[in-house]
Amino acid sequence: MLQLGPYQLQLPAFWPEGAVDEKPGYVGTKAALAGGMTFELGVALGKGVATKERDRQLRAVLKEEDGAKHTRCDTTVMGATLDGHRFEGGPKRGADGVYEFYAGTAYGDLLLLRCSTEKAGSDFTTMRQLFFTMVGAALIRRGSAKGP
Repeated sequence: MLQLGPYQLQLPAFWPEGAVDEKPGYVGTKAALAGGMTFELGVALGKGVATKERDRQLRAVLKEEDGAKHTRCDTTVMGATLDGHRFEGGPKRGADGVYEFYAGTAYGDLLLLRCSTEKAGSDFTTMRQLFFTMVGAALIRRGSAKGP
């Protein structure tokens, strides 16, 4: 288990245990997998309704991914709606690269998820699904710990 503030992220045996980045009001982790894939979960504690913070994060991503094909890819993880943005073929990752950014609210916190790869394909899709399952389980544990 990797403890991210009030969230426990259970890592599979092959998943690299990333360091926890902890600052006042923020906790996060990033993992780099084989094939140039990275996955990141950040939690801005108590900032779930802070639209300015969500907008600031999105503006930074839009600026960084300028030149890439941008499509929306909203999703839901264990009842938490995540606004999703997918960028393909940008100058940072190349023609086959993909970067996805998701932001949503859970338990009053702002969740920030990032997934990227240098080469899109079934491996990336499978690992992204696993990552979202790990985040979903962390949300369930968070809800169970909070109590009724």
